[in-house]
Amino acid sequence: MENKRYKIDLDTRAVKMPAGEVIGVYHDKDVNRLTFEVPATYKGIDLTEYQISINYVNEEEQKDVYFIENYTLSDDASIITFDWLVGATACTVPGNVGFTVCFKKLDSEGNIINEINTKLTRMKVLEGCEAVESEIEERYMTDLAGQLYKELDEVKKHGSDVKGRLAAVITEKGVPTASNESFDDMIANAKKISTGAYGMIINTSLYTKPYGYVCGIYGLLPTETEVS
Repeated sequence: MENKRYKIDLDTRAVKMPAGEVIGVYHDKDVNRLTFEVPATYKGIDLTEYQISINYVNEEEQKDVYFIENYTLSDDASIITFDWLVGATACTVPGNVGFTVCFKKLDSEGNIINEINTKLTRMKVLEGCEAVESEIEERYMTDLAGQLYKELDEVKKHGSDVKGRLAAVITEKGVPTASNESFDDMIANAKKISTGAYGMIINTSLYTKPYGYVCGIYGLLPTETEVS
């Protein structure tokens, strides 16, 4: 579909467009293209020799300029047509964007000989929603921390069950052991049992079983007895 064409009336210095015309949506960049038409001559001035630019300001008063690199002439050379590819600055924030079209004639050293400007024209940037990676990562880490806290609570509960079971078994074998003793102390007590046992290996990996422990207690419990 062809872009809308907005006519520039240099007698009134107005860009003719309906009120409330939309220039883009929040965070658009290099997508929307506005097409303008202006007479090639104005008061005897040949505008084909002029540099054309768009000066614009967004809702937060950030200013920028867009230079027109190419334009086309109508078959009878009476109309200049050019495009403004709307960049990120214009759509950085929702609200109004004001712009003027500027025509400048420069000498060989870049000094301005003549300058013609349109009056301020306003267009709208619509509200959108931009996902900010840092905010998403922060929320993810918060959720992950909460999940880990829950898992640790479960591990603590099952860890208490395991220690209680081991303490009871070691005590039954003749070495009094309390369930609140550390695993190191329990292992030391197990080595004191006169059963010819080789020893005890305890794997407390969280991922062997969900929230569980696998205990291989040689001489005390069958190998790989699940305690959960």
